[in-house]
Amino acid sequence: MMTMVVMIVALFSSAVAQSLVPPLVWLAQAKAPFLFGLVVYYALMRPGKIMVTAAFAAGLLHDALSFVPLGYTSLFFCAAGFLIFRFRDVVVADSPWTAALVGSVLAGAITPATYWALASDGGGRDFPLWWVGIKSAGTALLGLAAIPVVFAVFLKVERLLGIVKKRESR
Repeated sequence: MMTMVVMIVALFSSAVAQSLVPPLVWLAQAKAPFLFGLVVYYALMRPGKIMVTAAFAAGLLHDALSFVPLGYTSLFFCAAGFLIFRFRDVVVADSPWTAALVGSVLAGAITPATYWALASDGGGRDFPLWWVGIKSAGTALLGLAAIPVVFAVFLKVERLLGIVKKRESR
């Protein structure tokens, strides 16, 4: 029960942060991926069912905030979450540095994937490849700043509440 309450607060606060931080015009309107940072957190720190729930909900909120048809970003957030979840035993999972690196690379990859899906569906207008590339690089760059903040804040919150235990020294 407490996990879902924390997830709802995390989704709401990440959505507010993502909507309040202005996009960078010189990076093709790239926005800081706070909602995707939440997906990275749940993929690295929580069980698979919780990660999928967070990824799907974060994707829907992202689509609602960015005027993309609902579901497009959820698909890519879930795929990225599964990829991170699959390899989280190989990395230092509770490190904000891991979250920053993995999250920014995947955030940069989700951007062109979303535009490709929109263009192939015929629902969106065609964007120049250079513009999508700049936006993708901008999203990755902003992810280096936003994702570790989201990760550190919600790791601290869940540790304070006793949901996530502190990792033992090796």
